[in-house]
Amino acid sequence: MSTCTHFADVVEFDPAINDTPSIDDTTLVFQPVLGWLADLANSNDTPLWIKGANRRYVFANSGYAALFGMTPSEMLGQCDDDLLAPESARMSAARDHAVIARGELVSEETTLQTVDGEPLPVRITQRRLMHRGRPGGTVGWLKSHSKPRDNWEAREQRLLFQFSQAAHEVRSPLSGMVGMARLLADDPGLTTKQTRFLAAIKNCGQHLLGVADDMVDLGRACAGKLTLVPEKIDMEQLLGDVAQWVRPDIEAKQIAFRMQPFAVPAHKAGQRWLVDPLRLRQLLLNLLGNAVHHTDSGHVELRVSVAPCGADSKADQPEHVRLRFEIEDTGDGMTPDQLSQLFCFDKKLGSSADAPREPSGGLGLLISRRLARAMGGELQVSSERGKGTLFSFEINTATCDA
Repeated sequence: MSTCTHFADVVEFDPAINDTPSIDDTTLVFQPVLGWLADLANSNDTPLWIKGANRRYVFANSGYAALFGMTPSEMLGQCDDDLLAPESARMSAARDHAVIARGELVSEETTLQTVDGEPLPVRITQRRLMHRGRPGGTVGWLKSHSKPRDNWEAREQRLLFQFSQAAHEVRSPLSGMVGMARLLADDPGLTTKQTRFLAAIKNCGQHLLGVADDMVDLGRACAGKLTLVPEKIDMEQLLGDVAQWVRPDIEAKQIAFRMQPFAVPAHKAGQRWLVDPLRLRQLLLNLLGNAVHHTDSGHVELRVSVAPCGADSKADQPEHVRLRFEIEDTGDGMTPDQLSQLFCFDKKLGSSADAPREPSGGLGLLISRRLARAMGGELQVSSERGKGTLFSFEINTATCDA
C-alpha cells in the first residue's frame, strides 16, 4: 500500500474549486489518475477507497465495495451515513474531520458495522490528499482481523426493489394485452390458425404477468411492506385445496402425491388456525410446484405437524404454536455447490432458456424464502444429488375457536 503515499503528488487540484466541492467537482479533481488507480487498487485484495472533501466516495476498489454488497461503480457518490450503522458512521465522520482538518495520519483499531451486516473488527488507516496547500479529500484502506461475511443479501435487497418497481410499471399493460387476447379468442370468425396464435399470445402474456407479480411480491417483501392478513382457517381444508391445485401437474407426470394426515394435539382438534391463507397457500404452491417440476419418477410428499416449542416460545399464551411444513420429493436432487447458489439472485438473472436445467426454483424460491420469513420462519433445504430434496419451514400461528 505504499503507492497510496505517492497518490497526492500526482493529483491535479483545480484552484477554482472551493473548500467543499460537490461530488461532481471532486470527481474532476481526481479524474486524471482514477483510471490508473482503479487498475492498481483492484489488483490488490486490501479494501481501499477515496473520499472527496464532502465525505462522499469518488473511488472504491472491489475489495471495499464488497463489504457493502455493492460494486465499485455503485459506491460512487455514496456517503457513510447511508452505508454504515449510526455509531460507525459517527466514528467515520470524526476520522475524516481529523484527517482533513489537521492532516493527521490516522491508524486505529475499530469495528466496522454496515447497515445490513455484522460487526467486523478492522484496522483503518487514512491520510489526507493535498495539492498546493489545499485539502482534496482522503484516501484510506483497512485490514480485517477476520474474514468478512458475504453481504450479498444487502445487494440482493436493493436489486429486488429496483426490479419490483419496473415490474409494477409493466404489469398494467401486460394485463391489458392478456385481456384483449381473451376477448379476441371469443370471436367466432377466427380461423383455426388465428385461434392457435392467439392462444400462444395469451399463454406467453399470462406467464410474463406471473413473473411481474412475483417481482412485485419480492420487492414488497424486501422493503418490509409485505402485509399479512391473518384469518381463522380450517387447516385441513386449505391443505386439501392446495393438493387439488397441484394434482393435474402431478398426474400429467405420472408420479405419486402423498399428504400425511394433519396431526394435531387432541385438545386442539376442531379448532381454527390464525394465519394468512393467501400467503401460506402461495408459499406451499411455490414449493410443491418446484418439487413436481424436478421430479420425473417416484413421489412428492407434503407433511404438516406442530413443531416443538422453542426456548423463546410464549409459555404464558398456550394458544400460540408453531407449525412445521415439509415438502419432500424424489427428484433430481442437488450437489453441495448447487445448494450454495440456490438463493443467489444473480444466478437467476443469468439463467437462460438454452442453459441446462438446474435444480433451482428461480424467482419462486426467492419469494418462498421471503414469505417464510414474513411469517416468522426460515426456509430450510437439504438435498442429495440423485436422491431428492426436502424443503421445510415453520410459521408462527395460533389456535382459536371456530
